[in-house]
This record gives sequence, C-alpha cells and structure tokens, in this order.
Amino acid sequence: MQRLTVALYLGIIAGSLLGLEFRYKLEPGEAYRVISRVSEKVRYGQIEYANTFLNRIAIEVTKREGERVFCEARFVTAAQVGIGWDVYSMEREYESRYWLSPSGKVEIAPEYVMPVVRDVPLFPEEDVQPGDSWVAQGEEVHDFEELGLTRPFRFPILVRYTYEGEVDWKGRRLHLLKVEYPVFHEPSVPDPSPMAPVRIHGYSRQRHYWDAERGMLVYYEEEFAFVLTLKTGDVYEFTGTADAEVVWASPLDREKVREEVEAAIEDLQIPDAEVETSEEGVTIRLENIQFPPDSALLLPEEQEKLRKIAQILSRYPERDLLVEGHTALAGTPEGRLALSIERAKAVADFLMKLGVRRPEQIVIRGYGATRPIADNTTEEGRSRNRRVEITILEN
Repeated sequence: MQRLTVALYLGIIAGSLLGLEFRYKLEPGEAYRVISRVSEKVRYGQIEYANTFLNRIAIEVTKREGERVFCEARFVTAAQVGIGWDVYSMEREYESRYWLSPSGKVEIAPEYVMPVVRDVPLFPEEDVQPGDSWVAQGEEVHDFEELGLTRPFRFPILVRYTYEGEVDWKGRRLHLLKVEYPVFHEPSVPDPSPMAPVRIHGYSRQRHYWDAERGMLVYYEEEFAFVLTLKTGDVYEFTGTADAEVVWASPLDREKVREEVEAAIEDLQIPDAEVETSEEGVTIRLENIQFPPDSALLLPEEQEKLRKIAQILSRYPERDLLVEGHTALAGTPEGRLALSIERAKAVADFLMKLGVRRPEQIVIRGYGATRPIADNTTEEGRSRNRRVEITILEN
C-alpha cells in the first residue's frame, strides 16, 4: 500500500504580522520532481514480509485559470523485489492531471488513481499562528488492480492539522505542520471483484516541513498502520513509514549531453555503444552485452566496459539513471523477462559498487525480447538485441 500525497507539491507561505498565510502559489512553466520512499511490513495470517518502494514523481504546471493552476504529473513506482536487493525495479507508471487551488483543494477526474492522498494539506483562509489547529476533509484513492478491482478504491478522511511553528531541519529554519487522521471505511457498495475490500481501518501521522523563504514544501515524513479486510475474509495488515523530498534539477540539455557522451565513448574506445536522445533523457545503448548462457553474471570484459561507462556517468552526478535489460528471442517469454531484469540488476549493482550512484538514484526495468532492434533470425541480429540501455534521466 504505497503512500503518495499532494502535500508534496510546491507551496508558497506568505508572512504577515499576525501569523502565516499558507497558500500554494504555483506558476505556469514551473517543473520539479518528488522522490518518495516507503518501507512497510505486511502481515497476512501467519505470513509476514517487507516491502520497500521508491516513487519518482515529475510535476509540471502548464496553465492558470483564475487563482487555480493545472498540473500534469507522471508517477513511476519501483520496488526492491528480491531478498538482499539494493536496486529498485520499476513496477508501474501513472499519468495524472488536476487543478490545484491556493488552499490546496484538488480537482481531478475520477479515472486518475494518483496521487493516493488528496486535499492534504488543505489550508484555512485566515492566518495561522504556532499552536493553531484546524480540521479539513481529504480523500485517499488506491489502485488495487492486483485484487481484480474494476474501479479505484476511494474513501474520505478527516484530517487534523496543527501548526507547530519554526524548527531547525538540516541547518535550515522551516515551518512544521503536524498532520494526523484516523481511517475507518466500509464501502456501501463493494466492488464486484471477489477479492474486493469490504473494510479498511487504521491511521496516518505525518509531519510536513515548509520553507517560507523559498516558498515550498521541502520534506515530508509519515508513519502509518492500516488493516484491510477482503470479501473472502482475508485480512492484511500494513505498518510502516514513508518520507519524501522535493528535488530541483535544471532541464537536461539533451543534445549537448548526447554530443558529450558520444565524444567520451569515442575517446575511451568503448565498443558496441550508441547514444540517442528520448523523452526520458539521453540513452547509452550497449549492444552485444556478454553474459554466460542463461546467466546474469558480468564477464570481466563487460566489467571493464562498464568501468569506462561509469567515468562518463560520473560527469552527471545529479541525474538519476534508468537501466533497462533486453534479451534475444530464445527460451520462454517468462524466462526472457526474468533474465532481462536480472541482467539490468547486474549492471546497476556494478555501477553502484563503483560509487556512480546511490540505490535510490537507479531504477531498473526488464523487457525480455519484446523490444528488438534487429532481426532475431540471424546471429548478428540476436547479438544486437542482447543489450543493456542506460538512460541519464531528465529528472
């Protein structure tokens, strides 16, 4: 159960002599991203396991209508899916579009399932002083597609806010909001899926840190506990923590970076490497990547190639990376997909071992043989399709 909140979207706090007026003041053309981490334990009967998620959210303000602004967002969710995994494997991508008012009210079409938490925070019209509290309505929306639901699972929340005043956070003076709400909901008409939830109860306790000088929310943290009961009588318990941070990055000059990377590949004499730009960023394609048969073990010559690639990637330390694995057309679709993920992981692990990026700065994805770039009926084509692509992301 992932935790994503509109509270992470930029806000401006204007000061006054009597207190603070909390208001969002986004402008068209502004763009930023949010990195969210979720660690949770799940209990189902006698079974207990842990999940760790990384959510990357890219938001752009595209237009204004009166006081409200229109935001377009892309949510990418990734998880550490294996025991002992440090790297995150991409799971889902979502698009979302919504109107945001100065008070934090969100107007969004029902088909969008992100963000999960909406109308949080929702600010009062009057100025706020330390110790002041208020209560406002919010909403949670969950995509339980894995349970076979035909529509998003949504329920109201009644949120209590307390302005705690100024605090020190990482050497900065910020404004702290305490945000809490209980959850108890039984849908009057459950989804027709036999696995549909019939009850959810629990709580969320959050702390939001606002930078008054920069006019933005810079950090959020949460602890939560929820119990989900299904039609089948199965009960799932979720407990955990989450945090998120707004990250600014200047736009990536794709053509300039592509030219720089191409020149570096030529200087370092890296074979079977090509560079191209895409909507996501600048991609280095390593063709004919060599692994032992049906293995994700990096051979020594491939490690040497990746050491040279690491030198190039180190020139762009503020940019996150996407590592994608591809296979030739051999074996079963399931086996090819698993192998492509394992090989992408092997490359990402090696880059992290070299200190190129931290785990939260790399996401992997496997495609199996579903995206060939050459003819799989020839050995030359198959060697090109056995590849790994490393994208320097736009962020």
